[in-house]
Amino acid sequence: MKICVDKRTELMAIVLALAQGNEYLEEHFLFKLNDPYRDKVYKHFVTFKTHKCVKLAKKIAQNDVGFSYDNPIRLAFAINENLLFNGILEEYFKDELKNIDLAKEFLYALTDFAKDSKFVSFFNKNRSYYKEKCLEIEKLLNKKVLILEFESLLKKKIKQNFIVNIVPMLINANHGFKINNKIIANIGLLSQDSKTIDKFNNGYSHIIIHEFCHNFVNLNTLNLKISDSFIDKLKAQDYKNPKAYLNDTIVRAMTIRINEKISNINVKKFLDSEHEMGFGNVKKVYEEIIKYEKQNVGWRDYFPNFINIIIN
Repeated sequence: MKICVDKRTELMAIVLALAQGNEYLEEHFLFKLNDPYRDKVYKHFVTFKTHKCVKLAKKIAQNDVGFSYDNPIRLAFAINENLLFNGILEEYFKDELKNIDLAKEFLYALTDFAKDSKFVSFFNKNRSYYKEKCLEIEKLLNKKVLILEFESLLKKKIKQNFIVNIVPMLINANHGFKINNKIIANIGLLSQDSKTIDKFNNGYSHIIIHEFCHNFVNLNTLNLKISDSFIDKLKAQDYKNPKAYLNDTIVRAMTIRINEKISNINVKKFLDSEHEMGFGNVKKVYEEIIKYEKQNVGWRDYFPNFINIIIN
């Protein structure tokens, strides 16, 4: 397992903090001037607020063509580690972005922004800060035990690499997905004046497990057909995306189970917390996971049982 700060996602996050343009960006990519690192970012990059890349980012955000949730951070991986774009986007974005050509134009401009703003120089000057944050996260994780627990739950050897990617300019948001045979948990950092990540003293550890779990849940619901009655039921509770609800319910139960096996957590407290947040079926899925562990059947084959419990 690797813990790092990927320059591509930090570059993306800085541009989105300059751009704003929709509710998601305004909540999760912003400058907090009493936060030393974000203060440095602002001072270095504020003169590039009118750069073509920033204008395109704002245009994409304002026209609702896909700059929300994990899409912006995922899109950052379309450029390579030398901050160059080859014009190719993964298939995933065909359904997520309403204007592929605009997204490609933005990514070409993103590489120009990196050069024009001397982003690499700024990134290198702050490597000690990034290293400090990586060490903080590493102290929270028993990496070998965590991977073994995932393999135990999934009942198979995991060949992909696990990566915890810290995105310092992302605030109070985290995203998990798989790209190029890498299972990535993208973790945003708190600003200095906010204290929301705690999750009962396990903090980032619980969140990292949660984001890794998404890689073993989301693909199983990708082509799922959902009944109109269940969709209507969710709409009545103000849930707009039924698959996201299904994914998150299973992920939350899975996270509690893995965390329980790694740490001495109060399971009831976690289950009650999920219920209060509107995920009333987490307890049932958690109990079903324990039943699944005792049977001679793989995760993917058993997965429909978790879906049926939630929908029915």
